[in-house]
Amino acid sequence: MTAAPMYYARAGDHRPSSVSRGAGLLTALIASLALPIANGRAWAADALSPASEAAGPPGSDTGSNQPDSAGLSIGPGGSILPGGTSQPEGNSSSTISRVPVEDYQRRVKDLDDRLNELLSIPTTPAAFALGVSPETVAHPGTVRDVVAAVTTHFGTDGSLKPGLAVEGAPFRPLFARYDIDEWMKNATWPMQVLDSVRISFATSTDPAAPAGATAATLASAGLRVSLWDQRDYRHQPAFVKGVREALRACFPGEGSAKPGEGGRNFTSVPVTDSCERNLGDTLDKLAKTLTRGHRLELAGVVTIAQGQPATAVDWRASRLWLAYDWGFGAGTLGAAADAQFRNNTDGRRVTDLTVGLRALIGGESVKWSVGGLYGRVGQTPDQTDNVLRYGSALSLKVMSYGVVEAGIQGNHDFATHADGALLLVSLSAANGETVFSRAYSAGAGLP
Repeated sequence: MTAAPMYYARAGDHRPSSVSRGAGLLTALIASLALPIANGRAWAADALSPASEAAGPPGSDTGSNQPDSAGLSIGPGGSILPGGTSQPEGNSSSTISRVPVEDYQRRVKDLDDRLNELLSIPTTPAAFALGVSPETVAHPGTVRDVVAAVTTHFGTDGSLKPGLAVEGAPFRPLFARYDIDEWMKNATWPMQVLDSVRISFATSTDPAAPAGATAATLASAGLRVSLWDQRDYRHQPAFVKGVREALRACFPGEGSAKPGEGGRNFTSVPVTDSCERNLGDTLDKLAKTLTRGHRLELAGVVTIAQGQPATAVDWRASRLWLAYDWGFGAGTLGAAADAQFRNNTDGRRVTDLTVGLRALIGGESVKWSVGGLYGRVGQTPDQTDNVLRYGSALSLKVMSYGVVEAGIQGNHDFATHADGALLLVSLSAANGETVFSRAYSAGAGLP
């Protein structure tokens, strides 16, 4: 399990409210778009502003910064940036500066990657907590196989052995007697929840153990459950009916084939046009079933360390995930929260909290996206750092002419009230060639 990163502890100074600064930032951003067009020229310099030069290039180490779990870094000036760059204290100017378009694209990708990670609950929480590859997780088919896999990783003195990675559905055998029709008719909400429960266990050697010392064995126990899932085909009577009708059209004899048209050694079975059409419609319905509707999932994991003797057990960390997503005809909406409880270097417990939201709406001609990521990183039990990152983009496709796109990426530090943003405006021709593309930086805390 990767050790929790260290964070720079800064004094919590107070700055003026961000309302006036936000208004000035918005005005400056509008001006950055209007002036080049009104004057009939692009801005002359691609160089960064002096404030941004002090922060160094993206990804550079400026001293005390360490990236946090939300991909943000915290420096002595209070500005929080992606990739480990920070802004010196007191620099909150809203000076407009043209920057490379790649800077904007990098921030878009970074925010998307963080939101993808947050909105996707780990398939096997116990393996995820210890950094074990999901491909190595065993999925025993019976309770006996699960017990056998777990007991082989216990010593005679009760000590744990590394190498365990197993997941099972403990309540699913209770519902094995139901066929799909009985399940759709009789399954209550508690039954559906129990059927979705997955329990996982994993063990590994502590990678943080000092060289030459006896490494402790880390053990994680995880749980994942679906509290609401409209994408399970067993809860979609219309879809099940469509599948049966498609099969009936292909095999009118209740699924049997005539002699010579099928059998154990057949290579192909001729089908009617109605069969092919119905199967195509069924595949389209399946795609919609798997991507549309509401889904709410919960997961948690607890990690402990066992030393020598086997009774020397130490709690290391706990983590909770809650994720919701909704797929509909015009797009998707997702929201998630991730809370981690861990010990600081002095042994005191701290809490990290990450909350994210993303919406994608539109079709072929108009697309709009918005995303936000809030991180609350515990440095000590008495001090936390809070940062908000956000992004939004609007794309408009004009038939036979091209695509117009505008977007913004920004962040806000709640401790210093420092704001920063990157703005992009681009125009592409119908053949995909870029006609015009400009990115501008404003405020503090941006490269």
